[in-house]
Amino acid sequence: MVALNAMSDPPRPLATEPSLPAEKVAAVQRRLRAVLEKGNPGATILTRTEVGPFDLGVVVANIEHAYPGSGVVRVLMDALALETRPVLLAGDFNTHTFDRGLWHSALHGASALMLYPDALLRARLLHPERGFARERLFDELHRAGFAWEPFMDRAPTLQLRDDRLEESQALPGALRAIAHRVLTWAVHRGQLRLDWICARGWRGGDGHTVRGLDGPGLASDHAPVTAHLK
Repeated sequence: MVALNAMSDPPRPLATEPSLPAEKVAAVQRRLRAVLEKGNPGATILTRTEVGPFDLGVVVANIEHAYPGSGVVRVLMDALALETRPVLLAGDFNTHTFDRGLWHSALHGASALMLYPDALLRARLLHPERGFARERLFDELHRAGFAWEPFMDRAPTLQLRDDRLEESQALPGALRAIAHRVLTWAVHRGQLRLDWICARGWRGGDGHTVRGLDGPGLASDHAPVTAHLK
């Protein structure tokens, strides 16, 4: 869930015509569809909108962890290379820093949750663009001129639960039963920053994670993120 509020004066003169015409949008969608069909069931929406005095491009993306996120973002960044309006890119990027698809991926994820000291685990999960396990999609965003630091507060947007964590199912049944208490403790350490608001062509702003609306039986399992841009 994302909330946006554009403030103050526009960061540049407004274009009288959309700088990304309909045929370009269609081309972007075709390229993204080709990538998504290779294994990423996520969705990406590109649209033109107006917020107050602003004429801007908005991209809402759900990047599934089953597919390397940087590949999807690279296609999108290439497609937006000629976009001259301010652009907002927001959504669930699934930036948990754990690999998927390899035979040992689940075990590596479970090991990190169980063995990392608290400070190191928190740094890894709340700063997924940093360190040896960083999510490479942030490299693509940076190269394309997008910023995310001003529009977030480093609070987690998802608390892992043992009923949905792949890593908790990685062990054989008998061993999983023995390790149940340890795994439950480990899963509850998993506080992830998965949801992001990124922007290009703005002078600055700030962001906030809304607490109290996420969790079992609530509005979503993800906490909403908001941003003020100027």
